[in-house]
Amino acid sequence: MDPVEKIPKIDPVEAVEKILKYSFSNKSLLKDALLFSREKPETARVQFLGEAALAQAFTNHLFLAYPNLEPKELTDLRSSNVNGEKFARAAVNHGLFQFIIGDVDTHTATRVKNFTEAVRKEDDPGPYALGRSRIVKATPAILGDIVESVAGAVYIDVNYDVRRLWEICRGIFEPIYTFDDMRRQPQIIATLYRIAEKYGKRVQIRQSQGADGLFKVAVYLDDEFIAGGVPKPTAKQAKLAAARDALSKLSESMVIEMVMDDDNLDIDIDDARKKLIEICKKRKWPCPTYKVWNRNNQGYACSVSIETTGEEETLSIMGERRKRKNISQDAAASLMIRALKYVYKDDL
Repeated sequence: MDPVEKIPKIDPVEAVEKILKYSFSNKSLLKDALLFSREKPETARVQFLGEAALAQAFTNHLFLAYPNLEPKELTDLRSSNVNGEKFARAAVNHGLFQFIIGDVDTHTATRVKNFTEAVRKEDDPGPYALGRSRIVKATPAILGDIVESVAGAVYIDVNYDVRRLWEICRGIFEPIYTFDDMRRQPQIIATLYRIAEKYGKRVQIRQSQGADGLFKVAVYLDDEFIAGGVPKPTAKQAKLAAARDALSKLSESMVIEMVMDDDNLDIDIDDARKKLIEICKKRKWPCPTYKVWNRNNQGYACSVSIETTGEEETLSIMGERRKRKNISQDAAASLMIRALKYVYKDDL
């Protein structure tokens, strides 16, 4: 059967109630939530409510489940669970698209079909399956919209009780990404830089902050715009969103092999020097020192050295040549972090 084929013989409301294992007191709420039409703005309002309610439900769950995590770690973990791709996968796993009431344009239906087929063909359907092999087709927004809209209808039906919403909807989001899953996530930005190096291109990540305080990031390869993520509360979140969108765009014309880091050593080249300083402070070493050479006006090469307190004494490593001085320092720091990972393993 076609992965997104409509099944008109089944009542959509009854089918979704079975998926949720919940019977609506006001079934018209669910019916309206499944009606995607430009003439039905109320659906967008319910979707808006559902998005906010799910964010609150996940926040409560993670706050109680991880009493020792820092706010930043909780924020990152929530972002891993509350996003369009995660919701779209939930819609695919439970076949929600087929229960939309009304006609969907051919272009949208085709994108949903391609995404659905790509997800179902994945070898590893577990957390971060997207990053474990290749970037699949771009996520159709309508899939995430369905989940948010249905959640909004549930939230209203349970009289705006977040705890009850979580009890009803939690099952469709399984597996819920855990802190251990997050530690094993694919290195999105490292993958982007590796692809650029492979094809001899230069990555540019341009960042701006709007009057609303949100960060917007755009990714360029050799000054050619590739993708721009949606605005995010923090610069790091915006950078990851833009890099993920860029990889999705590039996957349309090339095979993307993700860089994985099971030890969760963040080797984002833009943050490498900062990360290396943190490692040195943790081990009570002096801060790293850098030496930079201009190679016949063809770029900069940099070495980084660390004075250790053990038998190793001084550790040094030379980074690859870069067009800009500061990037050559970041590249050297990134290589030093990789080297330290193999020397000290879990003691970083």
